Amino acid sequence: YPNNHHHQHHHSAAPEDDAGADPATSPFPWVAYNMSQESYDQVYSLFLQAEGGDGEGKLDERTFVQFAPAVGICSNTAGAQRMFRDADTDRSGYVDVHKIMTLISSRQEQEATTEERERAQSEGRRQSTQEERTNRQAEDRIIWHNLEQWKQRGNAAHQERNFELAHNCYIQGAKSYEEYARSRARNATSTFDSEMPRQLKETFAALVSNMSATLYEMKKYGY
Repeated sequence: YPNNHHHQHHHSAAPEDDAGADPATSPFPWVAYNMSQESYDQVYSLFLQAEGGDGEGKLDERTFVQFAPAVGICSNTAGAQRMFRDADTDRSGYVDVHKIMTLISSRQEQEATTEERERAQSEGRRQSTQEERTNRQAEDRIIWHNLEQWKQRGNAAHQERNFELAHNCYIQGAKSYEEYARSRARNATSTFDSEMPRQLKETFAALVSNMSATLYEMKKYGY
């Protein structure tokens, strides 16, 4: 690497000012590469120390593949070979610090972008699920109110000994419940979501019970 640039850092400005600057002229090249100074220094010093270079901090593929996994730049030989070929953009057969740092930086950016995209998608799914749940709870309340009305009408008719009307009210309520339960199960994203709320089940059970009672009364009084 020409002029051992690494040893010429001048701390005259704030490091964050160097984000996106040219690493070759920046006093804070690790910031320009979007890396920590520790990682930058580690790779840089090992690059210069590695044997088999051309004396200017450049390494051939064989040498790079030997030392890269040990430094932790990549996990194995195949990964080191891939990294060397990706970094050797001019096909010179050598890579220097700048080529490797540029490649590592671009990979980190891609990973960060992918991570951000996945996070956004996950958040979108979470919000969508929350909206669905809120909408379903609103529907549950409407249906429950509807069933309660059928039950109350049936009870009122039963008290007036109009057993046939009472029976029909209970039947209508029970049918509404069954239709809603089927629709809810069809649109559910999980078994838990398809489970009907306790209030609805209890009202349905009351409708069925009252239906049986009025049927008995109707038979008893010869309807």
